[in-house]
Amino acid sequence: MPIRSRLAWLLCLSLAVAAGCDGGAPASSPHPSLPPLAEGANGELRWRGLLACADCDGIDMQLRLVRDDAPQYELVELFLVRGGEERFHERGLWTREGRFLRLQADDGAERVFAIEADGRLSVRDPDGAVPDGAPRLLEPVTPHPPQ
Repeated sequence: MPIRSRLAWLLCLSLAVAAGCDGGAPASSPHPSLPPLAEGANGELRWRGLLACADCDGIDMQLRLVRDDAPQYELVELFLVRGGEERFHERGLWTREGRFLRLQADDGAERVFAIEADGRLSVRDPDGAVPDGAPRLLEPVTPHPPQ
């Protein structure tokens, strides 16, 4: 997706979050209302971040949301440890409740993220509160323009 389209999308998302608007979709809508994606984006949104870790050198977290008949997600976590990495892969369905994204894994696990005004996602606990410690943020991923 061209950078200009991605920036326009981020601006729409930021304005919706700042206004406390969820696009008019009910909180339990099976098709959460996210800002329209530019043509060619394949209905996908992506975020990535390097998070602090008490037992490792960091966690490279990558989240991909897909808007389809059933909104799906894919989450990949790479726990960076001396001599390599441990990879964890999770899939499931997602919903949007106001400024919160709820991920329901195929195995039943649940994760919550808050959409920040600048388009980043912050890791939250199941009640939507910020967990103890430093903020854990995922940045929107902007595709590189074709070379």
